[in-house]
Amino acid sequence: MPYRIETLVLPQERNQPLSVKFPFNGKGIFRSSYTTNDQARTNLISLLLTTKGERRLQPNFGTNIPAALFEPITEQTSDFLKQDITESINFWLPYLQINNVIVITPFDDSSLNENTIKITVSVAVTNTNSNITVTLFANENGIQIEG
Repeated sequence: MPYRIETLVLPQERNQPLSVKFPFNGKGIFRSSYTTNDQARTNLISLLLTTKGERRLQPNFGTNIPAALFEPITEQTSDFLKQDITESINFWLPYLQINNVIVITPFDDSSLNENTIKITVSVAVTNTNSNITVTLFANENGIQIEG
């Protein structure tokens, strides 16, 4: 006996959320992102804060920023992190075009604590003419997002 399959048409409302915003600190309900830029920023932060090997079945997702905190900071730390961040963004978030990755260590800026790394990532969201900048500080207390 044949079945009649009906197509479900979902309403396309303008105020439907795209996803959940970071950080997850809403009161009982996660904060939602309603724009492509908010979602791209959340995805970028998620990628930067995830340690490679942390995500099950996708061990290459993330960066080595947390791992770099447990190594001595040298002049090569900046180059290593720039390359690692650039490769991760290009692979996992190909809709973002990298404008700049700046890694500042105590060798570059003496005002930073000797165990602190400042990382600023500036990207453009493809096809939207918008830029996103994320700055984070990594030290013995973990990783904090600025702003």
